[in-house]
Amino acid sequence: MVLFILKALASVLLLLFLFLNVDAKAVVSVLLSISPLQFFVVILVLLAQALIAAWRWSLVCQLLSMRVKLGRLFLVLLVGLFFNQLLPSTICGDAARVWLLRKPLSGSFNAGKSVVADRAVGFFVLFAIVFAVALSSSLWRDIFAFGYEHIVLGFVFLCFALGVTGILVLKLEAFCLNEKILRVIQLIYQVRTVFSSGTKTINLFGVSAFIHVMSVATIWFLARCLGLEISLIDFLVIIPTVTLIISIPITISGWGLREGLLVYALGFVGVSTNVALALSLLFATGQMVLALIGCAVWLVLKPD
Repeated sequence: MVLFILKALASVLLLLFLFLNVDAKAVVSVLLSISPLQFFVVILVLLAQALIAAWRWSLVCQLLSMRVKLGRLFLVLLVGLFFNQLLPSTICGDAARVWLLRKPLSGSFNAGKSVVADRAVGFFVLFAIVFAVALSSSLWRDIFAFGYEHIVLGFVFLCFALGVTGILVLKLEAFCLNEKILRVIQLIYQVRTVFSSGTKTINLFGVSAFIHVMSVATIWFLARCLGLEISLIDFLVIIPTVTLIISIPITISGWGLREGLLVYALGFVGVSTNVALALSLLFATGQMVLALIGCAVWLVLKPD
């Protein structure tokens, strides 16, 4: 409860700081300038993105020798998105996914394994995209100069960790006597198999990359609706890094932190503070609508 209050306070303070430094009427005017049809298109794209994310999850399940219907995974994923928005951490949404799939996957361990593996793939590919952009884009280095070394060293360490994990867990498994620790070791080892399945892993990475690109394209579309002449490439430079940073659980679902980062980053490509804040709020509102759809699903979905 204390953690939730602290994160909520962080979000409120960040948003309050932003609104005290912008023209609130101008921000509202920008928000109202988008047509209902345009916003409806955004919701449809976000739903399509969620469906593709469910497909990635099904591919992960297949690599772990588990089978669940795509439709079921899609509905459960929407419920997870609802809890991610409602509660202070994505862990809450993941816990809901595990609970709803514990019966179809013959236990919480298998359900948790699929969720952890799905999260790991998404995070790894996002980190890889940010790493590639950091190396190739001067704009990225201008905006995020403070994090260049951290991204490069972080990605190298992540790849190294994945490479040695299999060897380490096999050694640990041979000496581990505690059942709970052994289960964790087995979980890590089995999740690692998702990253070492050759062509299937490459296909999985491709699907995951497409999901991240869809987020970029959605925000770019919103920007075009607001009359901004910013290239898709510029958004590809900015959005994945913002997504990576807001995954740090210091606010409620990134609220406040996301808006501040986008105001800061989009300023480098000539976007005013008012418009940048409105753009971030529009995208966040779209995610909230998706979360409300997830809430409706949760009310009728049974964990069978």
